[in-house]
Amino acid sequence: MISIFLRNLFSFPDLKKIDLLFFGPFFFLCIFGLLAVASASIQFSVSLTGDPLNLFTKQFFHLLAGLLIFSVLLSLPLSFWERFDRFLLGFGLFLLVLVFVPKIGLEVNGAHRWLRFGSVGFQPSEIMKFISIIYIAAYSVRRLKDLQSHWFAFFKPSFLVILVVSLILLQPDIGTSAVIFATVLGMLFVAGVQLKQ
Repeated sequence: MISIFLRNLFSFPDLKKIDLLFFGPFFFLCIFGLLAVASASIQFSVSLTGDPLNLFTKQFFHLLAGLLIFSVLLSLPLSFWERFDRFLLGFGLFLLVLVFVPKIGLEVNGAHRWLRFGSVGFQPSEIMKFISIIYIAAYSVRRLKDLQSHWFAFFKPSFLVILVVSLILLQPDIGTSAVIFATVLGMLFVAGVQLKQ
């Protein structure tokens, strides 16, 4: 039963259908970044740990973990993202609020951007970039006709995005806020949103 469930949940992509124009530069940047870390960190790694490849090794395993997560997410069908987009948005908002909670959120140089659980630290605002795209894409699919014919359909996603951007600005993180705001506006524009009747 578990194997049937996994086969239904994950739909592994046909390698022949992979867009090399997109994935080619992606993998090139991954390898180039890994080599750049190796080249730039040898002396620092030696002074820090005595191992010239210490930071390179960490970066390599982080890259492998990222590629594994990427492969899992790539195998999920579009219906999964359309079904759980609102849950993901709520979860992302919850994480953005957590960064301001003492002893949970990590303050660095006066900025509340990080969450740390044990030895693992991450920025919820970075995750919100991905979640915002998923939510707006799924909302556009559900309400495409309304977005293209009624201006009021624009307000719900706009309100939620403004809420997300406001929480990120409070951290403060102007760059990420601008990226999310511009990305969402671009997606709604491509979807054909009508601000006038």
